[in-house]
Amino acid sequence: MALTRLTKAGTLSDVGNGHLSLALAVKDALNARIDAAKLLERDVRDTWLRQVHVDAPSMDGEKLWETLLAYLQQAFRRHGIQAVELLNPEVEIVNESKAGLSAVLDGIIAKNFASNERPTARHATSSFFQTVALDRKRAEYVASLADAAFNYFSLAVAPEVSEKLRGKLSNLTLFLDTNFLFGILNLHVNSQVDVSSELLDAIKRFKLPFRLRYHEATVREMTNTLFYFGKELSKQKWPQKISRSIVASGALSGVELRYHSKNAEQPVSVDDFLTPLQHWQILLKDKGIDVYKTDASQARLLARANLEAEYNQYLASVHREKPIDAIQHDMTVLESVQSLRTNAKTTLDAGSLLVTCDYHLFRFDFEHSRKDDRHHSTVLPSLLWQILRPFVSDNDEFEKAFAETFALPEFSLGRGGAQRAAARMASILASYSDIPEETATKMLANDLLIAELQSKRTDAEFAETVESAIAAENTQLVEERAALAAQLESEKAVREATQRELDAAAEQIRVREQSLELKDQALREKEEAIRTLQTETANQTRLAEQAAQKAIREHQEKEDAKLLASELNQTAILAEQRADRTAKTSSILIGLLAVGLFELIVRSVHPWNWLLNHPNGYGLEGCICLMILFGILGLGVKQWRNTLWVVGFFGVLFVALQILGGSKPPSP
Repeated sequence: MALTRLTKAGTLSDVGNGHLSLALAVKDALNARIDAAKLLERDVRDTWLRQVHVDAPSMDGEKLWETLLAYLQQAFRRHGIQAVELLNPEVEIVNESKAGLSAVLDGIIAKNFASNERPTARHATSSFFQTVALDRKRAEYVASLADAAFNYFSLAVAPEVSEKLRGKLSNLTLFLDTNFLFGILNLHVNSQVDVSSELLDAIKRFKLPFRLRYHEATVREMTNTLFYFGKELSKQKWPQKISRSIVASGALSGVELRYHSKNAEQPVSVDDFLTPLQHWQILLKDKGIDVYKTDASQARLLARANLEAEYNQYLASVHREKPIDAIQHDMTVLESVQSLRTNAKTTLDAGSLLVTCDYHLFRFDFEHSRKDDRHHSTVLPSLLWQILRPFVSDNDEFEKAFAETFALPEFSLGRGGAQRAAARMASILASYSDIPEETATKMLANDLLIAELQSKRTDAEFAETVESAIAAENTQLVEERAALAAQLESEKAVREATQRELDAAAEQIRVREQSLELKDQALREKEEAIRTLQTETANQTRLAEQAAQKAIREHQEKEDAKLLASELNQTAILAEQRADRTAKTSSILIGLLAVGLFELIVRSVHPWNWLLNHPNGYGLEGCICLMILFGILGLGVKQWRNTLWVVGFFGVLFVALQILGGSKPPSP
């Protein structure tokens, strides 16, 4: 049937012997799209490799591009599978979707680069996504590949579930996790935050049927977190150079990183930074986000306790550290969301969903739900965006934010031991007024030093280790500067010698050029004449090709418009017929029900003795029933209205005549 329709529409053509081929215009349009995709990929590749070459000129560009493509393949494969899981949790999932992207990237780099090249290769690959906001073409390229992966894996979804993409969205309560809310308040930094902001904007602009809520447990965690960070940050006055070092090293995250990002740009006190957030609940309410309150029964408290135990086991299995308060909060919110969900066919129809930027919470819920044979209850903002894209308009800013989520999305709000150690070291470094910014940056980025600091039990041991590291870094910095100065002097001497050689060679070339100038002049004149002729010929050829392509496009557009008009007309006719049948059936049923109700009332509920005892009672009763039936049918079915109401009018006349009756018999 599909082949017949495509043939009639001119998309396919019969080439004989039972073979079909794409029509010429369709083939040309498809080839044009393929060429455009290849051109986009080539532009993205060349631009990125030029950027990488600035910081890493010795890296092999071909290997880097192969590494990036291999990573994109795994990242998009996982993204496509996880998006389909959201539509249909029953689809069979392969193990690739469960692997962390950090591990995937490390494995690919290990195959392509030597051990000393791997850190640079990892940084370069991550930079492809981290700088995507500066390159519209790169964002378009990444978003198109993600869409293609999702479309491919959606073929595994049942037709009735796939139809959900083109149907109407169900009402859904979205519970927003703490990290999501911090991102909305511009207090959190990760690759999902920009997508979260775009998601919130789309819900409002396109009036999506979603209710935005945050759990009352999240109120406590938000308040405690802001208090904790305010207390920790207020312990020290932060010079701008230390804030710049913290931002450059990437040692901290969340609220601390956001403060240091602002302080690095312009000096700001901790109180001034946090004061606007004292009424953060009002800020969220202005964005349409309200608190959700719940009462927990004994059974639900037990369910939360069981979830906490299983979540602790999961975090230990993936070597993640998280404070007990954060674990209790996550499981409280997760259990509440699970208690509100139904057993709908798809996750989006289950009534409630937890939106979180915490990949490990998302992964835990997925594995735990699979084990219990039920739908999972959490979703990453980027996955929810992928499902919602058919319901919203395209947006360049979204594509940039969406593309950044493929960087390395294994993150969480919890402050691990490494971050605590980095924060304590940053506080000590801030107390040294003369510490070089370069030294502070290198120390905060030194993973081995931070790992050593985590093992220190006392403040004295911790401070002593930091001071020793400062001395070592300063010594190394002096040595590096001396070596650099010597290297610069050596390079300067080499450049001067090379310049003298170049000057001598240039003089020789100038003499030769003078001897060849007369001969070249005549040759240039001939070449100019040839180029002029070639340009004119190329222009005429291009104009002819453009005219032909324009005619082909116009013809195809006309054919597409005709086909669309025909389909819309047929759809309208079918809809009108269904509506007509529905109106007739409904009117008949309502009329019969009304007649039955009339009979019930006059005979049982409120007996109408005059009618029941009248000599012409049966005739009057029948006429009244017909009048009711015809009146209702006339109201419901427009094309029957005149006929039925005329008949009903005569029914009224007959009723009146029967009531009047004939002449009375003479009295005896």
